[in-house]
Amino acid sequence: MNSLKRDNMTLALIIENTDDLVSIIQKYGKNHPLIELRIDKDANLINQIEYMNSENLIVTYRSREEGGENQYYSKDRKSVILSLADVKPKYLDLEFNRDLSLLPKLTDQQWIIISIHDYIQPMSERVQYYHQLIQEKNLFYQYSNLILKFVGKPIDSLDMLESINFIKKQYQRSIILGIDQNSFFTRTLRNFYTQEFVFCALKKHIIPECEKLHKLDSDSLITGLIGKKLTYTKSPIIHEIFREQTNLSGYYHILEFQKVDGINKFFDFPDSRQFNGFNVTQPYKESILTFIEKRSKDVELIQTTNTIKVENKVLKAYNTDISGFTTFFKNQNLEKNKSVLICGMGGVAKAVIKSLNELNFQIYCTNRTKSRFDESTDYIKNSVTFIDKEELEKIKTDIVINATTIGLKGENLFDHFAINKNIETFIDLIYFDTPSLEYSKYLGMKTYNGLEMLFHQAADAFEIWTNIKLDRNEAYTHFKEVLVN
Repeated sequence: MNSLKRDNMTLALIIENTDDLVSIIQKYGKNHPLIELRIDKDANLINQIEYMNSENLIVTYRSREEGGENQYYSKDRKSVILSLADVKPKYLDLEFNRDLSLLPKLTDQQWIIISIHDYIQPMSERVQYYHQLIQEKNLFYQYSNLILKFVGKPIDSLDMLESINFIKKQYQRSIILGIDQNSFFTRTLRNFYTQEFVFCALKKHIIPECEKLHKLDSDSLITGLIGKKLTYTKSPIIHEIFREQTNLSGYYHILEFQKVDGINKFFDFPDSRQFNGFNVTQPYKESILTFIEKRSKDVELIQTTNTIKVENKVLKAYNTDISGFTTFFKNQNLEKNKSVLICGMGGVAKAVIKSLNELNFQIYCTNRTKSRFDESTDYIKNSVTFIDKEELEKIKTDIVINATTIGLKGENLFDHFAINKNIETFIDLIYFDTPSLEYSKYLGMKTYNGLEMLFHQAADAFEIWTNIKLDRNEAYTHFKEVLVN
């Protein structure tokens, strides 16, 4: 069984108020899924337990110090927990820092979850610190019904994965959750796939998404995006649309790394080779190639990648930015032009150069520093004419393309580069309308953002991973509808 694609994953719905619980009971009756009742959020939840199946129940009374609201204020914590144990839920969630003294009185409890909430970074160091404390107390030797639950705030995906692997080696029964700003709909951002529980808040659109995770199995498509700061990404939305259209179960992970060395360590983990593939974004499109065993011809020519396929545990790099840009360019009938100025010399700029060179364009490029051009491959240097920033106003082209990150934070490209404004078309490869794009419209240019290229490079990557052809018109229409809504 592929350990990333678990068919024994359990979905746990977090219930924080009586109204939500009543709706679940009405929908499922006693055949309801596993539910975590947060008694600290709503004390009245305890009165509904008699209508529930205790075998599908986690009861949690979280303290204020560990994120609870402590609404059950009429009794002291010890009395409340002992009364909750009388209900005999399958899982009773206790706190390591407050409730260990109660363990001898809970010998009849089926399973006890010992929770630790610690948000000091790095998470992997805190996991090891608490492991030492647990060893000193001999907890798991004295009680055979304990499950360790560690909730932390990882620095990045490597920190999370190292924490998971440490816990897995030390404890047969464990839950480990990483919380940060990218936690789309679960409390377990990155590597929840290694555990048996997925905890989901009961909010709009949440349950259907979590139920999809619950269906992951050995045939599921497991992919992800490798980058540094990925709060902005729309890639999970696109790939969810592709999987729906092709009837594939799966999940698209967000894999953030603070340093490129972290990616190398990630690929050293056997779990990483059980993915079907990865997308790669800045700033790692070029530096990641050091860790890749095979490369397509395009990647060899321009030394940048945005797509990796895992086949027989071997990593092969492709570049679908090239084909994605070409598809967008031809769809908009832009190949009738003859000359282009590209601002930027990063990975995506080099992919665009490769595309336009194949279309026989006269290509000029500029960058804030010429060193990026000087370090490029011979293919890139032989395909373009580099123009210093001071000379830009002398260059007249049909098209200008922004292939930099200028605009992500509201900047205007024209404030950084003295571009000749007598041009017909401006393309900003950032997928939303930037100040640069709005300014170009004001000057009367035809304008395009990078959304269509984003979509087609993703579609090309999906087809490389799966060998399944997509209905792109239907998928792109769906994608734009999702963004609007």
